[in-house]
Amino acid sequence: MGEDLSLNLKLHLRKKVLLYVALPVVVVGLLIFGLARQGFLGDWFDALRRATATVHIVDAQQQPVEMAQVVFGTVIGSTDAQGNATIGSLVAGAQQLALRKSGFNPVEQEVTLKRGSNDLGTFTLQKSPAARISKISLTVEDYISEQPIGDAYVTLSDLRPIYSDSGYEFTEVPVGNYKLTVSKSGYNDYIAPKVKIGTDTSKLPQVLLVKTGSVVFESNREGGKRGVFIASYDGTDQRNLVERIGEFEDFAPQLGPNQNKVLFSSTRDGKSDGEGGYKPYFYVVDVDGSNLTKVSTKSGIYDAVWSPDGGYIGFTRYNASATTLYSYNVVTKSTSTFSAYDTYAFVYSGDGEHIAFSGLKGGVQGLFYANSNATGIKKIDNQEVYSLEFTASGNLRYLSYSGNKTNYYEYNFATGKRSTISAPPIDKIGAILSPDGKLRAYVSTRDGRANVYVSGPDGKNELQLTDINKVSQGDLLWAKDSSFIIFNVTSQDETARYLVSTNGAADAKKIVDINLSYGYGYGY
Repeated sequence: MGEDLSLNLKLHLRKKVLLYVALPVVVVGLLIFGLARQGFLGDWFDALRRATATVHIVDAQQQPVEMAQVVFGTVIGSTDAQGNATIGSLVAGAQQLALRKSGFNPVEQEVTLKRGSNDLGTFTLQKSPAARISKISLTVEDYISEQPIGDAYVTLSDLRPIYSDSGYEFTEVPVGNYKLTVSKSGYNDYIAPKVKIGTDTSKLPQVLLVKTGSVVFESNREGGKRGVFIASYDGTDQRNLVERIGEFEDFAPQLGPNQNKVLFSSTRDGKSDGEGGYKPYFYVVDVDGSNLTKVSTKSGIYDAVWSPDGGYIGFTRYNASATTLYSYNVVTKSTSTFSAYDTYAFVYSGDGEHIAFSGLKGGVQGLFYANSNATGIKKIDNQEVYSLEFTASGNLRYLSYSGNKTNYYEYNFATGKRSTISAPPIDKIGAILSPDGKLRAYVSTRDGRANVYVSGPDGKNELQLTDINKVSQGDLLWAKDSSFIIFNVTSQDETARYLVSTNGAADAKKIVDINLSYGYGYGY
């Protein structure tokens, strides 16, 4: 019986051990197993191993690389403007680090992170080699003559081309965006700030260089009121030459032969003409709009002409009994008056120092010659003459009518003799010489078609420059370098200013639409 009692006691103790010791162990084990299955236990352990990593990224020149991507597994960050990045929420231990930036070779490296902060130091990204274009061509031409320009200074950002008969050529150009600059003395700079070079780029758009200089023109774009404007030879950069005042008008501008001053008429004085309008007066202004100067103290002026050297302005004014000739010195701003003569035609010599004019003195007809300051006047012909023109050699050509016959003459000032010359087409009389004296320009009307022509100074080797057929006569202006001519076109379709090269190969080019006010004054 005693043995049974001892056995029962042992069983009872074993049950208590099972109940109070083994069972909790099993329960805890199952709980841990469940948490592990749900991932909670791993997170708890990771929390005990939390780490932060700091990196500094530069390029090969040791300059900070901004917006570089810093990757630790699924955790991604980026560098700031100083090339720094701090990435948190990382797990201590072995990690795969990846650094990436467009245009650079990626960097991948295994790092070991400890708990807390980790300064991984500086990493250098090397630029990835860009795709290159083996050859890119570019042609540069003169806008007016349409001829190639081979000595321009051309850059594609920091790249320079070589030049051959086929144009400019860049070699081994990396794909990307560039700034194209083309410059040459005597021309406006050409700048294209953003030129994209792609893998399929083989040729850049043609560049047309425009010569420096300006045209002046009249326009009524300001509320119907006439004003004087200026523009580049290709019609760009249009702007007021002088600001128009209120309801008054500026009109009929003439650019001087040296192209640094402009003559125009204006009612800006505000003096009534007694008929509801205002009296116009002559003004001269520099081509940059400065030094506005009143030329005439009286209105009623017509037939204003620049001397070929730009030093004088000749004009006539009708004063109820005669048409008086005046010569204004642009430098001294003084006016000389040929008061004893009733003048109806005049022309300056090539150097601007002399003037020839035809008209009446005391009711007697004649052709006269004088200094431009109205001194040294002498009579050189007793006939009524027209179409005065100085030749390249300094002689005076003109025509006169006798009965039904037209006679052509040339007066030699060195010998004082007049000779009869062969009769050129009448529309060649009044031609203007180029600044270099090598060409004559004139408007010829043939079969009702008015176009610009040039010839040698002797009238030979004629070349037709335009086929527009509506060129205005008397409005020609030579370029300072004698390479092109500016002229006006008047038709039912347009009133515009054009230019044309003297090479005979390039097309005439329209510069700008204009108003065209003939005559320079009215009222007295």
